[in-house]
Amino acid sequence: MSLQDDHFDGEDVISTWRSQPMTEKTWRDTARLAWEISPILAVYLPCRFKNSEALTEEVARLVQLNPAAVSHIPEALQYLTTSESIINDSAELTHMLTWATVSPVKALAYFSRQYPRHPVTAQYAVRVLSSFPPDVILLYIPQLVQAVRH
Repeated sequence: MSLQDDHFDGEDVISTWRSQPMTEKTWRDTARLAWEISPILAVYLPCRFKNSEALTEEVARLVQLNPAAVSHIPEALQYLTTSESIINDSAELTHMLTWATVSPVKALAYFSRQYPRHPVTAQYAVRVLSSFPPDVILLYIPQLVQAVRH
């Protein structure tokens, strides 16, 4: 098999396209397109492309505009409950009370210094922690004590 057999028509065009860097506008457009196709797809895009702040910001904006579309996805909560939205007492935070359950570690984070204090985030964290059996919560007693201290 010769080297010429390994190439196909249009391969150069694809290589040229792949070598171009993605701009912030392109990342935002990609997030919007993914949201139109499937909000679930859009929520997981920043996990796949970690180096794009514009992509993360656009997904957060889309989640905050339509939280009901992704409230069944625990991982989408991070885009709704940003420090900025908590400090500004965003009206969308109330969606958090009906959000899917996250892990106990993530629920405990709402009691830590990682997030500003807010009654809605505390209610959600208590609801999530209450949904787990006592033997699971027993593993997180030190973190709970630390959260109560501060």
